[in-house]
Order: sequence, then C-alpha cells, then structure tokens
Amino acid sequence: MDDVDRPRRRSRRGADVIPAGEALPRISFGAGTSGGLLVSGERDEQRRAVATAIEHGIRHFDCAPIYGHGAAETNLGAVLRELGRPDVLVTSKVNITPEFLATGDLRTCVERSVRASLTRLQRDHLDFLLVHNPVNRGRYYDSPTDPRARLLSQYPPLTVDDYIGLDGVWEATTALREQGLVRRVGLGGMDNDPVALRAALASGLVALFQQPYHLLNPTAALPEHVRGAGFDPLALDAAGRAMDHRDSLVAAETHKVAVSAISPVAAGALTDDAVAGRPPDPVSARDVRFAGPDGFARQVELVVPFAELARESGMSLTELAYRFAMSHPAVTTVVGGFSHTGHVLEAVRYAERGPLPADVGAALADVWITTTKGST
Repeated sequence: MDDVDRPRRRSRRGADVIPAGEALPRISFGAGTSGGLLVSGERDEQRRAVATAIEHGIRHFDCAPIYGHGAAETNLGAVLRELGRPDVLVTSKVNITPEFLATGDLRTCVERSVRASLTRLQRDHLDFLLVHNPVNRGRYYDSPTDPRARLLSQYPPLTVDDYIGLDGVWEATTALREQGLVRRVGLGGMDNDPVALRAALASGLVALFQQPYHLLNPTAALPEHVRGAGFDPLALDAAGRAMDHRDSLVAAETHKVAVSAISPVAAGALTDDAVAGRPPDPVSARDVRFAGPDGFARQVELVVPFAELARESGMSLTELAYRFAMSHPAVTTVVGGFSHTGHVLEAVRYAERGPLPADVGAALADVWITTTKGST
C-alpha cells in the first residue's frame, strides 16, 4: 500500500466536530477574478451586491489572498464593515509556497497567511481555511509537459502526507484552531489528483473541499453509462487541460465531507452572453483562464450543444449550468462568480427553482455521449 492510501505519519488530532454543511447556503458568493466584482468593482456596486446577497440568504463568501493580490479580501472586509458587520461565513485559503515546502516550515507559512487574511478582512476568525495547493500523489507531476505543471512555480502540489501527516498542514493549523482564528480546514479545488483526493477525504480531517463541477466537465459525478460510452472531458476543453475527477462527489458522500462546487458557469463560457458574443463586464478577468487570445471564443464553440438543450428545455444556458451544479446531492453549496448585482439575483432565482428535472438530466447525458463520439 503506497503513501496515497496510508500516509506515513497520520495526524493524531480529530476532525472538526461541527459538520460543515450545516452552515452553508445553497449559493455562495465567489470573490475570484472571473467574476471580478470584489477584486476591481466600484465600491457602491460591491456594497449593493453583497447586501443583496445577504438579503437573499447568500451568507457565505469565498476569498483567497491571490484574488487581486489581496484586493478581494480587503474590499470584502471594508464592505462588511460598512454594512454593520452582518453575521456571515467567510472562507479564505493558504498557498504553501515552494520555500516553505522545501524547509518543512508549514506552520510559519500558514500562520502568516491566515493573520494577513484576517487583517485584510477585518475579522477575528475564518470559518473555513482551505489549502489552495493541489493534493497529488507526489510533489511533482509526472511530466514537465503535463498541463498542470504550469502551476508548480506558485502552487507546488502537496502529498496527502503533507496535508494530514504529523508535520503537515492540518497540524500547522492546530494553534490557529485552538485560538479560534480558524474554525474548519479543507482543500481547494485546483487540479487535485483524484486518487490522492480520495485518500485525503477518507482521513476524516477535511471539513470542506472545492470541486470544479460543470456541464463541460461532469466527471466528479459522471453517470455510469456516460463513462462507459468513453466520455473524455478533453473533448469539451478547448485548452486541452481538463482532468477526469473520477467521481469525487461519490467519495465526498461516502466520507460525509461538505462540497463546494466551483466554476458552475466555467468562467463565463456557460452563459447566453458568451454564446451571443457579448463582451464580459469590465471587472471580469475571465480571459486569463483560457489559453491564447482566442481561447475563450474556442471554448464557447464547444458550449453550443448545451445552449441548444437549454433553449429546448425552456431555460437560459446560465440557469441550466447553475441547476446542474446543484443537482447532485453531495453538493452542499455552489460558488457563483459575480460581476454585478444582477448576477447575484440570477443565481438566487435559479437556486429557488431547484435541481434539474430528470428528463433534462437524461438529455444532458445524451449530449455528453454525442460530444465524445464526435471527437473520436
């Protein structure tokens, strides 16, 4: 049995005693750069959107220090102060940088990051602290040509042992949790190796993890007959970087780990505005998520079958995308990326309509199978 299945130095401390999912709303407010509102939006619109979100029950905000190099945390902290510090949940993240991983001093890295986030957010604690590095079977990907290797300079992969071992990230948060500065710990959703992720989830030390889950890559919970038909997520990824998440949502259900579904509209590609060729809101930095100057346009070409299905089903493409993401029972919350208040209200409206009807889900499976056959 290798280290992925059984870490060398298993943590001796227990997991969080409060189930993470009890506190999370159906929709969460993402503060990343694809939506961009909390990174570079006007303060009046930031305040309006956050107030509207809270009014409609969106009381969880997902941040990270890298979103605008701290701007998202700073802006969210200022807006919440202006709104009278309402009772909300805030998630932020920590990136274990190469120098700390090389020296093994994870505690210093985590503590510095958390205290800096709390200062920017003007808060006395984080409800969730997620590790932004991917969890992998080794500290390096298999090949320098692996598309994920581009992330190594900023996000060196962590092994399962780096996360849950006695000298790992979980232990590095001990003092912070005991001081009440961090309440729960989990994993971010960027390029996690599915085998390593399952081992981490099985440890009982992950309160929440983020999982990309959208129409263009449903492999976190792919219907068995679609997988059997040979579905390949690369067929729906113009950049050729898609991963097979190998039914990670099933593992989350098994181990009772809360799931935060991220990228429900695939950085804006799964929207009617994109299909119509309308430009993004000025605050959105979505293009950096796509390869090359025409990367977004090439991605949108692959979205057309889903737009047609949405139209036939009497809904917008954005509605189809959101309701798909919230249809799996393992998904606790769906993180929306917002550019303005209208986006917030859209997400609220779609959440109220609930999961997709069974016939639309069956039609989606047909699209995935057809797309795969068309790419071979």
